[in-house]
This record gives sequence, C-alpha cells and structure tokens, in this order.
Amino acid sequence: MRRARTGFGIGTSRVNVQRDMPTPYGWSLGADDNGPVYGCADVTRIEGEDGRPIVVLVNHAVQSSAMNGSVTQAGERQVTADLAGATNRWMEESVLPASQPVRQVLSATWVFARSALRNLRGTDRRGGLGVGGAAAAGVVHPLRCPSPGR
Repeated sequence: MRRARTGFGIGTSRVNVQRDMPTPYGWSLGADDNGPVYGCADVTRIEGEDGRPIVVLVNHAVQSSAMNGSVTQAGERQVTADLAGATNRWMEESVLPASQPVRQVLSATWVFARSALRNLRGTDRRGGLGVGGAAAAGVVHPLRCPSPGR
C-alpha cells in the first residue's frame, strides 16, 4: 500500500458516431455525423505522491466496428478490434515515463478517449488516433460533458 491522489475529468470525442441513418427507403446502418451520440469520455487518474500515474481509467461509449475512411495500405478497411492494444502503445509512448510500462488495459474504450483527452486541453483533431493526454497527464476538469452530442 502507498499514498495516492485521485483526479477525475470528462472530455469530448468525435470518434463514435450515430449509426442509424434515415434513407428514402427507411432506416439503414451507416455513419450519421449529425445524429445524436454521447460524445464524452470519463477519465479517472490515480497517481502516487511523486505525481507518476498508478492507474488511468477511461470509459467511452463505443463498439468495435469497421472504420469508414480508414484503410490499410492494401486498401482494406480497418477494424477497431484492438483498442486495448493501441491504448497500451499510446500510453507507453505519450503519457507514462519510460520506466513505467503499461501492464494491462482493461477498457477497450481507452483509445477513443485519447481524442477526448486532447479536447480537455482545447485542441480538437477530430479523430481518435491524433490525440493528447491532458487528463492522463494530470489535468483535472469539472465532472460534466462539455458537449453531450453533435
């Protein structure tokens, strides 16, 4: 056991999208960029007395699916299946000191929250992979979603 501090924050992310689309023939699945979504990511950070993160938990409402507009070099669509793995890599490269590797990511939604973390600093790159880490780096903001929809 050791002493620790806890911080909370909520940011916005445009990674998830309303999939129900009205068409002339009824409803279909697609990407309705103007449809309602819960575009917030909830962040909890627990850090030691030295200020280094012990745990960073992020939750974002999203499901794994094919990503429109994101393709491999071979032209195939990318799938958001390895959110936890992408999150581990980002945390190790961007947030945590080199001496503190990520041991496990339990939330597959963390990679999407990376965009929300950038928004906590006030910069919106409108995507889940071009992100910053203000909340993960220790910035604490009020517990409210700045923009609950689009």
